[in-house]
Amino acid sequence: MDARRGRRWATTGSLGRRTQHSSASAIGRRFAEQIDHDAHALVTTDGGRPAARAVVDLARDRQDPWPRGSRGGAMILAITPNPALDVTYTVDDTRLHEVNRVREVRTEAGGKGVNVAKVLAQLGEPVTCASPLGGPAGDELRRRLAATAGRPGTPDADDAATDNADAADANAAGTADAGTDSAHAPAQADPLLRQAWTWIDGTTRRTLAVVDANGATGLYEPGPQLSAAEVQQLLADVGALLTGAIPPIEAVTISGSLPGGMSGEDLATLIAAIRETGRPVLVDTSGPGLLTAARAGATVLKPNAEKAMEATGESTALDAARALCELGAGTVVCSLGGEGMLGLQRAEAGAPAGSAPVDTASVDRPAAATARAWRARLPQALDGNPTGAGDSVVAALASTVLLGRTDLPIALRRAVAVGASAVTRPVAGEIDLELIDQLEPTVTIEEI
Repeated sequence: MDARRGRRWATTGSLGRRTQHSSASAIGRRFAEQIDHDAHALVTTDGGRPAARAVVDLARDRQDPWPRGSRGGAMILAITPNPALDVTYTVDDTRLHEVNRVREVRTEAGGKGVNVAKVLAQLGEPVTCASPLGGPAGDELRRRLAATAGRPGTPDADDAATDNADAADANAAGTADAGTDSAHAPAQADPLLRQAWTWIDGTTRRTLAVVDANGATGLYEPGPQLSAAEVQQLLADVGALLTGAIPPIEAVTISGSLPGGMSGEDLATLIAAIRETGRPVLVDTSGPGLLTAARAGATVLKPNAEKAMEATGESTALDAARALCELGAGTVVCSLGGEGMLGLQRAEAGAPAGSAPVDTASVDRPAAATARAWRARLPQALDGNPTGAGDSVVAALASTVLLGRTDLPIALRRAVAVGASAVTRPVAGEIDLELIDQLEPTVTIEEI
């Protein structure tokens, strides 16, 4: 076994075998199987690298290793099919075909689902990241995510991040000094955020955002090409997390584009399988994948208005949201940029999270008249960097409506405030908790 293959997760029992799955139901049955008494869960500790294979023996250790989040401690699984190492350049002015002097460079673990996970942790929610990861960029992404210390924007965060990355590598390699004076030990990684990657042979992509006073310009590399075996391994690893994580995963988010080798059929299989286990799932994607997710019965869809209209062919965000609900989505939330947010929910979609999923293949689609819609907005839009604001909205929705803690109008108020606070931060995956508290009471909600 080569070094890269040595870093792949090891699982035992039926869930760990690489098996071709012929249908969503077959995947769902595998996801729902009880883990054997000697099986191991794919749960990492402190973001350790997979070489350490820090697994939890469910038969031996039934203790809950997670601290409780500020909103009840429910664990959310954040899946990023196509993660990225995000590089942000800050410049005075972006000039095409000329030399641009960069004032500041920041490198962060990124990809839409990773940003969702970082925001969830800042909101006090336990979360696990899962996705395919590989190559030097993938390893740096893991290190930087493991290095999360305190909250972004706090003093000494960068120094603590560097120390934590070194500590994570030392712990993973088994070289940490057990006699280190705790007063001088590096700060611990965020205990609310953990990692459970599926390691691949390809290289994780990088994204570049050039930010100036007028906004941000993005340059995105293509993602890696996954083999059929790697796609099946990702599905199996997600299945093991759903059946074996401690405490149990209660909701799932899937964010971003699909890498090469992962098809819309694979996405539909994943969504349907998650729903068959009784978990609600929120999907934030675009293009044909948005229609696929709706047909697969996603609990919540969160496109921006432009992507929703493009995918459905409708001319308004409200009509696009209705079309997605008619295809099978329970709730659709469309970001409207500075104009706030639109939320539309099927009448029967208000059931508590985790209730029995609908058999979307056999149920007639509801008429648009059975859905209710709301518009949420701030009195005045905030200026700043919009990169990652949508991911912050996903995190807010996951911690509220996806877990059945609030109804949709209240969740929209929270989501607008969280998304607006993210605009004021320099990089994606950061929010301002104090600003959220100030903004939330000012958000207006109207039924339309």
